[in-house]
Amino acid sequence: PTAVGGVAGIVGAGGNCGALGGNFILRIGTRPGFMLLGWLATISAFLVPLLWLPGVGSMFRAQTENLSEAPAPALNLEEKKVEEAKPPATREVQLTPMNPAQAPSMNPAQAPSMNPAQAP
Repeated sequence: PTAVGGVAGIVGAGGNCGALGGNFILRIGTRPGFMLLGWLATISAFLVPLLWLPGVGSMFRAQTENLSEAPAPALNLEEKKVEEAKPPATREVQLTPMNPAQAPSMNPAQAPSMNPAQAP
């Protein structure tokens, strides 16, 4: 597939436009709005068999050429050289254990308040 992103964008934009259109249609009233949406869905369903795509054909017309035999441009890897993935640069970090006597101690009474009403 060479245009997955484009198709996904168009389908997503169509869904958003359909939601906006449906919202505006339902503003005329619930019952007539749903009736209009139903008729629009029925009419578009009857128009789908008339759709013709080159290389695929349609319900009533055959395909014009066989596009499935040609390799997709994204799959032509002979021309492109893929470099091997290199591990990211790493650095050594030395952690030293803390002496419990040096650890900071906090009295629960000194702990900061989590109550937003008492915030400064």
